[in-house]
Amino acid sequence: MLLSIYGYRIHRILHAQVTLLPDGTRYLVHPDYLIIGHKVRGGIGCDRGIPALVDPVFISADAACAWLDDDELVLGLVLDTAVRAYPRQIMVWHEVVNDTVGDTPIVVTYCPLSTTSTAYERTINGQIVQFGVSGKLYNSNLVMYDDITQSLWSQLDGRAIIGPMTGHTLRPLCLLSMPWKVWRSLYPTTQVLARETGFMRRYGIDPYQHEAVSPLGHIGNDDRLPPHTPVIGITTDAGDKAYPSDMLELGRVMNDAIGDVPLVVIAYALDGYCPVSLFFDRRVCDRVLTFVMHDTCCIDTTTGSVWDMHGIAVQGPLAGIQLRRMPTETTTWGTWVAFYPDTQVAYS
Repeated sequence: MLLSIYGYRIHRILHAQVTLLPDGTRYLVHPDYLIIGHKVRGGIGCDRGIPALVDPVFISADAACAWLDDDELVLGLVLDTAVRAYPRQIMVWHEVVNDTVGDTPIVVTYCPLSTTSTAYERTINGQIVQFGVSGKLYNSNLVMYDDITQSLWSQLDGRAIIGPMTGHTLRPLCLLSMPWKVWRSLYPTTQVLARETGFMRRYGIDPYQHEAVSPLGHIGNDDRLPPHTPVIGITTDAGDKAYPSDMLELGRVMNDAIGDVPLVVIAYALDGYCPVSLFFDRRVCDRVLTFVMHDTCCIDTTTGSVWDMHGIAVQGPLAGIQLRRMPTETTTWGTWVAFYPDTQVAYS
């Protein structure tokens, strides 16, 4: 069964007010806090070195297997009845893909420096916009620009930070990062972003493989975790929280809460790979459910219903009910805490 993993989160605007430069330009982040990327990280000027993709071409999973290895990472998206995979080996060269899924214009993004992956709707005030790579970084994170107003947008939180759109926030979508073999086993009919992009790039060769990828510009100096620690971050109206990836163990269910928002993290492992961690709101019909893992099944102790990895009750009194999926960000601790300094951290 295909299911929509459409995002429900609304990002908080961090404690900043829209301010004006002497020339009248609106900003939340002063331009002095942006730095220019170097080498393949964008060069100087919009889209130089790293051109965003527009009108991307997709191929079948079988066709992609000719050049996509089982262990390679893909960014996976499920929206309505559409399933798409965006291979890292292509994203690392382009970083921004403007796509349309059904009737929904979206943008899928990847920042090699912070390993941050995000997806958003790209309709703003009823107008469809395209995004490109600005060549700038903020908090060691990709900065995009839109083609209508040339405003600059931070990738991790989807905010316009400089320009006419300052203060607007894009609506997030759920995006998963996992090995190709795992994604293909979950969604064998997935479409895959093709190498036929219209650009001459050495797809399959990592442009960062011979250099140390170290942060540029400000990152969070919070020492609760080392700055390069991979984390899965989540934001809610009640606050923010980071989950270190290595604490999400195979076959584990974590009942947790951020403020008054109860959630459950279900970590599955498929085909012997690292866990695929999915986050759900565990409120159903005015009840807060508690989940346990029994053998390979996830069961709520309130009703005894059995739930699959997509948050759908497949047996028991709640059969057919679907938990609300919570959008998350995959990134590193230094970048996450720079954007969300008041974040909580989940500990084992």
